[in-house]
Amino acid sequence: MLVSYEYFWPNISQDIRRFVQNCDICGRTKSWRDQRKGLLKPLPVPDHPWQEVSMDFITDLPESEGCTNIMVITDRLTKGVILEGMSEIDSESVAWALVRVLISKHGIPKAITSDRGSQFTRVSPFYLSHGYNLSPFSPTEEVEQLAEEPAKSPIQKGEAIVRKVKEALDWAQASMAYSQQNAENQANKHRSLATNYQVGDKVWLSLKNICTDRPSKKLDWKNAKYEVIGLVGSHAVRLNTPPGIYPVFHVDLLRLASSDLLPSQKNDDTQPPGIIVNGEKEYMVEKILDERPRRYGRGHRLEYLVKWSGYARPTWEAATALEEAQALDEWLDRTKQYRLQDGSLNRDAYIKAKAT
Repeated sequence: MLVSYEYFWPNISQDIRRFVQNCDICGRTKSWRDQRKGLLKPLPVPDHPWQEVSMDFITDLPESEGCTNIMVITDRLTKGVILEGMSEIDSESVAWALVRVLISKHGIPKAITSDRGSQFTRVSPFYLSHGYNLSPFSPTEEVEQLAEEPAKSPIQKGEAIVRKVKEALDWAQASMAYSQQNAENQANKHRSLATNYQVGDKVWLSLKNICTDRPSKKLDWKNAKYEVIGLVGSHAVRLNTPPGIYPVFHVDLLRLASSDLLPSQKNDDTQPPGIIVNGEKEYMVEKILDERPRRYGRGHRLEYLVKWSGYARPTWEAATALEEAQALDEWLDRTKQYRLQDGSLNRDAYIKAKAT
């Protein structure tokens, strides 16, 4: 620590560590070196076949009988597979296909697992006959055994089939539970318990899966600070993200932001709460950084890039929301020499002037 070479005071190491932990610039730019957060929690083993299924889609295939997509439905317990050709994979088409090929034959499943995307590209393997995972019950072998046995009544044959199916079901449940337990043990060797977040906590969100307005990925911030506004189970929380970003995130993408600043320490991302004016929450505008025309509905609208007081991340806001802001008058006065006859900003001239 370079500070300790020139200065000394009691508890200097603790104060320096505390200063760095509460530094917003450090929080936005540093990489996390700790273990992944949140222990692996396998899904429960289903009680019977087709109680829980997973869905996937194979898309953009050569056309066959008017279909270019395949919907793949896999039973989580038996790994039974249903393949259904589809021309479209929108919500309505998928719903009708589920009724036709799944619900009409096996009833309504208790749970359907997917990654909540509109298209999927991977298909689960048929576990019971894949590789060396041999099934103790083969339907073909059962038919051969019944054919070799002396003639039995339909009731006796039915009881034998039910008994064999029950044995296969018990084996599938035990095998699935064993595999899930092994996967859980291996995964949790490199994970730690999820942080117990509370509503109102400030957290750092990893931006690795989020596109930002920064000009280059290498110049982009690694993390952004948001507030927890809700809890979704034990491994996910809801944040006050801006519109256009789904607000629920896994705890592995979050780290708790420190809030015990030193008495003289200042931050640029304190995120003060809004002020209630005429029943509406308003925030202080520090300055306007840029403007752009934006397609809106069938027309266009003007938007300004606003730097909020106490917030590090600027946001694009409609011009109608800033009509009474003093920062708007300052922006128009600052850019009046770069405006065209219609009042729009000559961006080339403005950017060139900023560069010089």
